Amino acid sequence: MNIRLFALAALWSHSVGAGVIVPPAITFGLGASCDFDAASFDIQDAIDSSSSGDTIRITNEANWLVPSGLVVANKDLTILGGFSKCSDDTSDPNSPSILNAAGFSTTLTVSNAIAGVPTVVVRNIVLSGGNGGANQGGGVDLSGGILLRLDHVYVRGSDANYGGGIRVHGGPPIPTLSLEGGSLIGSTSMFADPNNAFLEGGGIYCDQGGIIEWEDASINFNSALSGGGMYLDGCTLTMPSAAGGELRTVEIRGNEVLEQGGGLAAGSLSSITLTSELNRQVKISNNKAGTTGGGIYLINASLNAAGLKLEQNEAGGNGGAAYLIDSTLDLNQGNPTGVNCPDRSRCATITRNISTAPVGAVLGASSSVIDLRQVFVESNSGSSVAALSVGNGSTLLLRDVQLAGNTATGGTTRLISAVDATLDFRHVTAASNDVNTLIRTLESSKVTIHDSILWNPGIPILGGDDSAILDLSCNNASENATFAGAVTHAPGFLTGDLVGLPLPILQLAPASQNIDICDDLPPSNPAFDILGQLRVVDIPEVPNGAGALDRGATEYHPPLFKDGFEY
Repeated sequence: MNIRLFALAALWSHSVGAGVIVPPAITFGLGASCDFDAASFDIQDAIDSSSSGDTIRITNEANWLVPSGLVVANKDLTILGGFSKCSDDTSDPNSPSILNAAGFSTTLTVSNAIAGVPTVVVRNIVLSGGNGGANQGGGVDLSGGILLRLDHVYVRGSDANYGGGIRVHGGPPIPTLSLEGGSLIGSTSMFADPNNAFLEGGGIYCDQGGIIEWEDASINFNSALSGGGMYLDGCTLTMPSAAGGELRTVEIRGNEVLEQGGGLAAGSLSSITLTSELNRQVKISNNKAGTTGGGIYLINASLNAAGLKLEQNEAGGNGGAAYLIDSTLDLNQGNPTGVNCPDRSRCATITRNISTAPVGAVLGASSSVIDLRQVFVESNSGSSVAALSVGNGSTLLLRDVQLAGNTATGGTTRLISAVDATLDFRHVTAASNDVNTLIRTLESSKVTIHDSILWNPGIPILGGDDSAILDLSCNNASENATFAGAVTHAPGFLTGDLVGLPLPILQLAPASQNIDICDDLPPSNPAFDILGQLRVVDIPEVPNGAGALDRGATEYHPPLFKDGFEY
């Protein structure tokens, strides 16, 4: 309806108890006790009659149809659902109010074209049935200089060309979207009201400098041509510190695309920061891409991730986990001691990703940097490169990394491939990978490997066209015919063969000849091993070699050094 009411200030502002003032509240629902009775008015009437700073309370008595969509423009406003009736003062996040556009329009449009940066808060609401067409997001469309906070909000069952669930349209001025309170953008499965983008951003699409603050939400089971969970075109994605409380999983999961970036696609200098904390585990998992980048697709973008689990993604082309062009992927465990990690045994992981094309886990296709520190790269599979590949001026940096249980299914297979690229490894442990060459290099690639254990008996460590520029020191390998200078004694792992899931961590046994053997100058960076244990620990009863640094991804710590958190 299109009715405008006189001010209801006397009804909207009151005090409770001794000096406790509640925000102005406008109620919408069924019955005469509501400021806006659904028999005579619609929710847009309540929004239009509100003043900046008001709160609109919506009951959960019905599935509210909003075929024309709701529009909030140029004001601070809180839209709060989950009330059983208009006289109820308690909002139940487990019984949110449902607003359904029934496929006719964007469910909620939020914009600002005036001075200042107002805030719109939407809490305990389901936004469904949106249709944004070619020019707006399906469930939510956000633009202008405004902050939109979605707190315990479900955006589902909506469609658009860009941003099936949400579109954040930049500027200037620049809008900010904050995802909070366990919100869900998408659904619980592909059979239960997923969002869909006919082009980009099944869950969320952001362009032209928009900002997304991802605090506590999941982006699951959306579909698109590209960027199933999220598509960033020149945007910034950050993760503000999460409030305390129980552990929650914040994830991009189960999204699917016909082309690139099953979970996340980003380009045009987009900047992404993902941060796990003790009470927040960040995952990109179980996403699928028809072509490249099952989990992540980056082109001229950067992603810095602390404690990210990049797991069980799948691509029909290269890069089951990630595919990079002119981009940077920096994956580490955040605090090098791992105190920020919910899972200190395996804080940052690239595991069980699959590609039916050559490269199973991560491909840096050109002028890219893949920087992995204190990361487990395990059980990935590709047709010719089981785990990692870089080419055309790209760089692969590995520090304190375990590569184990990776497989390649073709005829000529390797664990790592470099073509006209740079490999720089220190403190790497690679063992029990099912390939027929461990590292293959072509076109004068530069290879630096120090203080590492590369153990795959029966296959060459290095292969290729013999043009690689090598810098090798203090390594233990299963052969040294191709890998000059390596000692070939058994590594002396505490565990036996790698079987089952999760794979064992390849720690050194007390009698290992890889303890206290390498030069510890310059100092390690980070000065901690893959488990967050201190390097360097000098064992008094073990004679030092060139120094007191151990080979491989783990530093041996006698029981005396254990603090109860190490493994």
